[in-house]
Amino acid sequence: MKTFLMILILAVLAGCHDIETVDLTKGASKVKIFRKNDPPPSCEEIRPFSAVSGSGCGAFGDVGSYEATYNRFRNMVDEMGGNAGLIENEIPPHPAPGCYVNEYVMNGVAYKCPEEALTRK
Repeated sequence: MKTFLMILILAVLAGCHDIETVDLTKGASKVKIFRKNDPPPSCEEIRPFSAVSGSGCGAFGDVGSYEATYNRFRNMVDEMGGNAGLIENEIPPHPAPGCYVNEYVMNGVAYKCPEEALTRK
């Protein structure tokens, strides 16, 4: 009986997961992303925000991915009227007490920058 129960638990935990996909909008494909360096000083901060892909706990939900969250981040910057975003930190799916958190989270800030500030090297 114990063996059957263990097999049943493993089957549930290994259940089929859908991996979310997010396509870039037309404007989002032009959004410049900063990670280690702040955007140029001529950029105006719009607001901080979080982009998330995936949901649920363990086998009961969809697993988030870097690609889906990154595209959602860029889409959200574009939707806010920005053309640049600073990714401050990322939280990938991870184990937590009583659950495997499926969400992939990127926290950052949206900016509106003069075009010439983004094209300078």
